[in-house]
Amino acid sequence: MPANAAPSPGRTTPRPRPAVVPGARLRPELPAVMYPRPLEFRALRRELDLDGVGVSDLARRLGP
Repeated sequence: MPANAAPSPGRTTPRPRPAVVPGARLRPELPAVMYPRPLEFRALRRELDLDGVGVSDLARRLGP
């Protein structure tokens, strides 16, 4: 087991990490097909998550 992939308490194997690199390889037209209403989603997320708890560090770095 790699040093940076420690298992969670009570688990014997580490949890898989989310893969962010494959998303960087999407063709530019695909996100609009996969997420047809992104602006509405972002507005709703801002309205419901006032403290930004549901926003990842990566999303904060990348911006809106």
